[in-house]
Amino acid sequence: MVLTSGSTIVWDVKAEIQMAEGQYEAAVETLFQLLGITPHDPTILRKLAHIEQVLARWDQAIEYSRRVTLLPGATKKDWHILGTMYYRKARAEKDRGEHLKKQEALLNAVECFNSAFITNASSYDERKHNVIVCDTLARTFLHLKRFSEAEDTVRKGLELDPKNYMLLELQLELQEKAKY
Repeated sequence: MVLTSGSTIVWDVKAEIQMAEGQYEAAVETLFQLLGITPHDPTILRKLAHIEQVLARWDQAIEYSRRVTLLPGATKKDWHILGTMYYRKARAEKDRGEHLKKQEALLNAVECFNSAFITNASSYDERKHNVIVCDTLARTFLHLKRFSEAEDTVRKGLELDPKNYMLLELQLELQEKAKY
């Protein structure tokens, strides 16, 4: 089948099926063909980023996610996803003993998480999003050994959701580290 602008839905479904069946490389090829017709489609780029994330190919995942954040209509969630990919890349770099690359990835994660905050969050979903961002940002600060910033971020998250167990556990961990 030849890819045309009228058949993009068919190719998108094909990629979805390939992804569901774990045929990630085939799905990447299909999505690349779609990008040839719609190079600025955030949905295609998000799918490519997801596949690369599943395959733990962090540089590629970051590249696709970064492209999404540069498009009109990018969401705060897109920034959080990008930050999370940098965070996971940092963990992989740590496992390889690449301390400088780990630090660089963590600093990029901080930048992304800061961009992910929703200013004046009014709905429940927006506040929940900000709580999740606080959690991941605080954990990033913890890995950077920036404990006071981690504590401040945890407090900010607990102001939004005082009973959030992830933040409460992180707060206890930070208090334990403060003892030493």
